[in-house]
Amino acid sequence: MNYQTHNSDSLASVWIADNGDGTYTNNVLWADFPDTDIIRVEDTYYLISTSMHLFPGAPVLSSKDLVHWHFESYALPYDQVLSLANREHAMDLQQGHIYDMGAWAGSIRYHSKLHKFYYLVNMQDGTPEEYAVLSVSDTARGPWTLYRLSQRLYDPGLLFDEDGTAYVIHGQGQLYLTRLKLVDLDTGEYAVDETFADADENGCRNKPFYNYSGGYYNEGSHAYKINGIYYILTTPTWGNTGTKKEICIQTKDLIHGPYAVRDIHSGFMNFGENGIHQGGIVDVPLKDGTTEWWSIIFQDRHKLGRTPTLQPVFWEMDNDGLLWPMIGAKGKNGCLSVSTFQKPFIETGITNISTVQIAYRDDFSSDTLDLCWQWNHIPNDKKWSLSQRPGYLRLYTATVTEDFSKSQNTLRQRVIGPESSAAIKLELSHMTCGDLAGLAVHQQEYNYIGVQCISESGEKKLLINDRGTEVLSQILPSHTNTLWLCASAVRMEYRSTFSYSLDGIHYQNFGDVYEMHYGDYVGMGYGIFHFATKALGGYVDLDWFELTTNTPNHNLKPFGTQIEAEHYDNQKYELYEGQEPQYVNNPLTTWTSDIHQTEILTKWGSAYDLAVSNLHNGDWVQYNRIDLGDGASEVIIRASSTISGGRLEFREDTLEGRLLASVTLPNTGGEECFQNLYAKTDPSLTGIRKLFLIYYGTDNTCRVNWFLFH
Repeated sequence: MNYQTHNSDSLASVWIADNGDGTYTNNVLWADFPDTDIIRVEDTYYLISTSMHLFPGAPVLSSKDLVHWHFESYALPYDQVLSLANREHAMDLQQGHIYDMGAWAGSIRYHSKLHKFYYLVNMQDGTPEEYAVLSVSDTARGPWTLYRLSQRLYDPGLLFDEDGTAYVIHGQGQLYLTRLKLVDLDTGEYAVDETFADADENGCRNKPFYNYSGGYYNEGSHAYKINGIYYILTTPTWGNTGTKKEICIQTKDLIHGPYAVRDIHSGFMNFGENGIHQGGIVDVPLKDGTTEWWSIIFQDRHKLGRTPTLQPVFWEMDNDGLLWPMIGAKGKNGCLSVSTFQKPFIETGITNISTVQIAYRDDFSSDTLDLCWQWNHIPNDKKWSLSQRPGYLRLYTATVTEDFSKSQNTLRQRVIGPESSAAIKLELSHMTCGDLAGLAVHQQEYNYIGVQCISESGEKKLLINDRGTEVLSQILPSHTNTLWLCASAVRMEYRSTFSYSLDGIHYQNFGDVYEMHYGDYVGMGYGIFHFATKALGGYVDLDWFELTTNTPNHNLKPFGTQIEAEHYDNQKYELYEGQEPQYVNNPLTTWTSDIHQTEILTKWGSAYDLAVSNLHNGDWVQYNRIDLGDGASEVIIRASSTISGGRLEFREDTLEGRLLASVTLPNTGGEECFQNLYAKTDPSLTGIRKLFLIYYGTDNTCRVNWFLFH
């Protein structure tokens, strides 16, 4: 198992969060990096994420400024994971599978006395028996050494106290406290301290810690000790606020309490009904001796996955004199999730941090895999090679199956939001009859474009398979031994399209638009595969892979292009004393079936589009970088209204700034009945501008889908 590190920052750079003007735009990583935790070691910040059934597992990333992130290593190398697992082989698809299982919601900490990195996570390997794994390394780059602990530690929050004692806060709903003991000073190995608590019926040495009753499934613990106070951040899902949220439990005595609890974030950020939740906080020391605090905390974007956001943190004292780390923009009760915000005040001394949009391309010229790659389950390392044909990745068939989800050695990268495409070039001359190779958009379920060898003479067909059903096929020209395939994730609609080329220049669309089939906890990926339906023995050579996004540089909205209304940089948010931070208090992005009609308007239903809604008189959304070119003559606004007489205005720079355009809203016939509305614009406003879109009218009667200046 060989992975290179010198080029691994490229994937994280496909989406550029840095706007180049001292601000950044969330999501800082617009891809599936769930269950984030973060630490600082000297001048470097380290971010971890779990990856469930993908291996190697638990990516470790680093940053100097909390905005630009680079891969360092994986804390769960799969050879060690497999050696610690129970005897069944679900992790490598030999007996069952671990889709939406594996390792999740881990924590990373640095032991300043032992000078070691620790990654702790719970493991579910496809059997009823769960257990925790502790991974230890001298550096974030590895190598990591894994130790299996004697019990389950669900969503563990690891904490090293000042005296070196290691505690873990863990559990779902009822939280528990477990103490670890140092086993080996040289290796840094820890084990469960059996003297801390009596064993329960499952053999676990836990003490009840805290049972939060203000929401369901309180989980995702992250533990800190700051100025003598213990803080535990956790996530109750779908509680009293109508959204997922973040709470904090604090105490001066970790074991005995008493404990105080408070909501520290209950806000939304331009996406449906999901709040920002489950993440860690980190300090940013400043040169003047003061400290900033920030949070990396994820947003659930459904099929795209759970994507990290960077949120400011401010400390607020309550009426009892307790200090709380409030996540969000200061002055808004910690409830404003920022979309675009001022970057952390970190002087890196680095001048070559790229903020230029790039396309990620791997030509497999190295003899090691780039860190951006993972495998769908643990691969068979004897069935792939980077050395047998230098400059190519050779994929042998490793599984005989008709089901893509059961085929071993699918190489995978994350789908990047809000819109991306993946393309590959395959050499097919050594496929054998029944072999099937191609490019998938997948989690456990899938759709893919593939090529299958259908005769001993090498005849091949091109096909589309959707969720196990071949929905389209055509015979390829004889002696087709090279094929270019492309898969695209369509905007925020969470659907996929496919195309192919016989010459690498002219691509033809193939098939329809297909629903992405999300699982539960892992976002969609682009998967390169080759499996047998009859017998093993064939192989294909992958010449290159390229991942591109259609997102403009630096959060720029180009002139003459459709601008999705939900891609705002700021919004009005007013939370008055005594109010709960629910939908009624802010402009909110909600699902719409404008183009594809459906009665179910949720992320779980069939809606494919989003709109800004829940607008009250005077509500606004702000767009920082809209390019008006040499001057626009007209704006088209796609909107709906249930009554006539409302108004939408575009104003420059401030709410009272120069009027660019105004449109009176007709009664379109319903909130899901959108129309294209037209308004003349002031052509003297040119270039890149900050614009406010303001609604005036009766509450909750208008929705805005998109707009376009031309």
